[in-house]
Amino acid sequence: MIRLSGIGLAAVAAGSFFLVSCGESPSRLASDIEGTWSGAPEQFRRQLMIDGQFTPAYQFVRNSDSKTSGVVTQTSQVAVILPFTTNATDSAGNTPVSVTTSALATVTGVWSAVDDDDIMLSFDMNTLKIDVDPDAEYLYADPRLSTDIPRVQPIDGNVRSAVTALVKKGMTDVVGNIREIEDVKVKDGMMRCEIGKHNKLTFSKVP
Repeated sequence: MIRLSGIGLAAVAAGSFFLVSCGESPSRLASDIEGTWSGAPEQFRRQLMIDGQFTPAYQFVRNSDSKTSGVVTQTSQVAVILPFTTNATDSAGNTPVSVTTSALATVTGVWSAVDDDDIMLSFDMNTLKIDVDPDAEYLYADPRLSTDIPRVQPIDGNVRSAVTALVKKGMTDVVGNIREIEDVKVKDGMMRCEIGKHNKLTFSKVP
């Protein structure tokens, strides 16, 4: 019969605890983040020629056969002011100086908790969908005045296509570069984490 010394027993106990902890940590994180989390407004990169912001929300749903992975959906409320340097026109054939509008951007993918504070993400950019608000505020240049004339009207014609393309470009730039959510801390309905280089963010749990 093999007898273990006190040190040996302690080592075995520590090893068992380590194995259990490593196995439970990803599943605990997965359980903590499950649900929908709403973030604060963020700015698009100005290099994209988009003057606007997006407010992201992430929904994490666990697979029925997995404790640590599932489907993720990012939904962003987008508000933009787009200067028109193209030949886009409205239904009356007029070219606006700019248009202020909003849109809803949705994209889905998969996620996996890999340890106690890191989540790997893989978005399918083919699922990216942009729904532009049917009404927008246009600014038209008036040669008789030094100021532009605002006009709220339905967004249509080439303007809708131009807005959709630019918002899609902006969201592709944002979501297409997300591979991981790091240093995740969940407490009291708040999730603090890092997405991208030195980008510390806070999300609140949606009831």
